Amino acid sequence: MDNIFEISNMYHYILDMIENGEEDDDFLLDNWELVEGELQEKVDGWLYIIKTKKTEADALAEEIKRLQGRKKSLEREQLRMKNILGKILTGLGYDKFKTLKHTLYSFKSDKLDIYDSVPDEYKVEYTAKKNDEAKIKEALASGKKLPFARLVNSFSAR
Repeated sequence: MDNIFEISNMYHYILDMIENGEEDDDFLLDNWELVEGELQEKVDGWLYIIKTKKTEADALAEEIKRLQGRKKSLEREQLRMKNILGKILTGLGYDKFKTLKHTLYSFKSDKLDIYDSVPDEYKVEYTAKKNDEAKIKEALASGKKLPFARLVNSFSAR
């Protein structure tokens, strides 16, 4: 069985033969059906691989989410333990505590800890610009040349 590129070349070769009238109709029809059958098998194979790759990518995305959640959990746990240790040492009157491996310093900081919903008066407006894809597509479809975008054909496999 040929690869998809060879099948594509054969398809074009048969089309050229039809246009030039080089072979009889039975020969062309037989070869056309053969090439078309091979093309269908190859396309099915490619679509199977494409779906498999999508499934793998989705699984990786889920694993990334899980690991990010685990990371956040560990970071919160670390911060909680550090705060508890700091409160204990400060409560015992230590501004500095030294062990054989570590030295801890207590210092006052103005770190903000927001623990509830903030009223609107303490919020600022935030806007971000994003691409107006509909406007860009409309301009390109009308024939306008844009140096930063182009319309491309894509296939949807289901």
